[in-house]
Amino acid sequence: MDMEKASKGVMTLGIIFIILGIWGFFQNPILGLFMVGPIHNWVHLISGILAVIFASSGESPAKQFAKVFGVVYGFLAIAGFFITDQLYFGFLRANDADDWLHLFLAVAFLYLGYSRSYGVHRRGMREAPARG
Repeated sequence: MDMEKASKGVMTLGIIFIILGIWGFFQNPILGLFMVGPIHNWVHLISGILAVIFASSGESPAKQFAKVFGVVYGFLAIAGFFITDQLYFGFLRANDADDWLHLFLAVAFLYLGYSRSYGVHRRGMREAPARG
């Protein structure tokens, strides 16, 4: 299966989310930095599974997923910088490291969602004639 940039990026992040979702059930904080709880782990697992599904469906669905999750993670990052409690919205465990990670994920997802794919042949487009 030949995947374009957004599909590859969303697939990669999806697999990482699945791994972290499982890992979080066995170690908290993850890598000694990132606070998680059972609900947070389920969010990672479901997000990862959705990312893999959207990435496998093609470039356009992958870009849509990336745009939506970019906004969601942007919101989480901004909210996290202002929430002083370690429980976001009363049920998600997080800390400052999570806030910075959410900001990074927002930027990465938005980049994947809004960036253009160059050098990719698209159906319906004619190739330029070869120069002599």
